[in-house]
Amino acid sequence: MLICFYCKIFIFNTSQKVYKQHTEGNRHRINVCVYIKNFYLNWLLKRVNN
Repeated sequence: MLICFYCKIFIFNTSQKVYKQHTEGNRHRINVCVYIKNFYLNWLLKRVNN
């Protein structure tokens, strides 16, 4: 069983094909972009506030 940190889902079939199919999906890619954007935004806000 795998857990996708970005999508907050469980992947019960741990085959390489299923994992690759998930990571190439649009929902996963959007969730990764949102995570990175929020990470840098929070980092920037911390730098500005200090």
